[in-house]
Amino acid sequence: MLLDSRRPFYWISGALIITLAGIVLFSQYQKIADKNSITIFTAAGPIKIQVEFAKTAQELETGLMNRDSLEKNSGMFFVFSDEKARSFWMKDTLIPLDMIFISSNGRVNEIVTQRPCPENRTCQIYESKSLAQYVLEINAGQAEKWNITPGDIVEIPNF
Repeated sequence: MLLDSRRPFYWISGALIITLAGIVLFSQYQKIADKNSITIFTAAGPIKIQVEFAKTAQELETGLMNRDSLEKNSGMFFVFSDEKARSFWMKDTLIPLDMIFISSNGRVNEIVTQRPCPENRTCQIYESKSLAQYVLEINAGQAEKWNITPGDIVEIPNF
């Protein structure tokens, strides 16, 4: 009879342990997800974008080359060691992109839409008119849909 009276205690304890484990796992997942995202604060409200970070020389050079699609709420965030005018081209880039040039203090300076290079032609090189330490590439037209404009603030993660 003693065993039967303890049975509910074991069930409740087990359920509590499973619930707590789930909460811990979810919070760890959120931390990982936040490390792979940036937030842009626009006049219309904050926009959270899932990004791949390009920080190494190879990643900065390759960017989004040879990709045939990019998820709607995602992009590539280029991280440079200094702030200066940046040159980009669309060599081997198959999808049109918005390039958002961002200053060292996280302010959007300039937004440019670029199309893929025509085959067998020289690619146009785009040089930013403003200084940038970061560049965000997203699907073409997405910056306008999200109301991203020069002057908006980007929350830059700590690297």
